[in-house]
Amino acid sequence: MVAALILLAVLVLAWFDGGEEPLRPIETAVPVPDFAPPARSAPTASDTAR
Repeated sequence: MVAALILLAVLVLAWFDGGEEPLRPIETAVPVPDFAPPARSAPTASDTAR
């Protein structure tokens, strides 16, 4: 019985408190590296058969 009352008290406190904070937008700037073209792939069998 005591455990049920403690559980009920915790649930009421959690319901009353809410436990959630309002969402805020992310306002931190993220550095983006310069764009580099993709590296050339290794030669294939068709490239070396010339």
